[in-house]
Amino acid sequence: GGAKGGSGQTSGSAGAEPEHPRPEQLEASVRRFRAAQRRLAARVSRQVEEVERRTQSFAFQVATYNVLGDSHTGPGGNRPGWPDAGPRMDMTIGQLRANGIDVVGFQEFEQSQYGMFTSRAGEYSLYPGMSLGNRSVRFNIAWRSDVFRLVEAHTLPIPYAGGNRIAMPVVLLESISTGRRAWFANFHNPADTPNLGNNARWRAEAAAMEVAHLTEHHP
Repeated sequence: GGAKGGSGQTSGSAGAEPEHPRPEQLEASVRRFRAAQRRLAARVSRQVEEVERRTQSFAFQVATYNVLGDSHTGPGGNRPGWPDAGPRMDMTIGQLRANGIDVVGFQEFEQSQYGMFTSRAGEYSLYPGMSLGNRSVRFNIAWRSDVFRLVEAHTLPIPYAGGNRIAMPVVLLESISTGRRAWFANFHNPADTPNLGNNARWRAEAAAMEVAHLTEHHP
């Protein structure tokens, strides 16, 4: 006998037609894409300009200036017959201006001289000013406010005569025209004198601290 064979039926459904964006949707999408491209191009352009600005060469003048403390030429001082601090400060400011000094580190810059300088040379900003008292004022750093802006400032406790610590300034300045930055420090290590004694030990310790600190900030 023969076997009956069954026949199977297959059924399927045709795939739905894909939706095509309407012309106005496509146009809006293209506009958004082009706007995003323009924003990206503008951002990249600004970044390139900033990099170029921050890497362009920038020249400035730096000085160190021991102004001889007012107490040395005032009543009872050890420089009799020398001009007092007022005329000497006028000379100091004149020399800074004549030489186009943008950053200067002062030594022996006593409170009275700080007052003279700030009242007569308003184009400079200073750190630490009088904020740390009569000892640290002697080591102010001054910079032209139209050339640099202050980014960061701190001090180091430098051993002075007999190992007594005095906070001396370190500042990070930024060029207003280029955005380039540089660290500046102003240290004054103790001499050997009849009054101060032998300070070789403290000079060596101070120099080691200063070199290590500046190397850390600019390896």
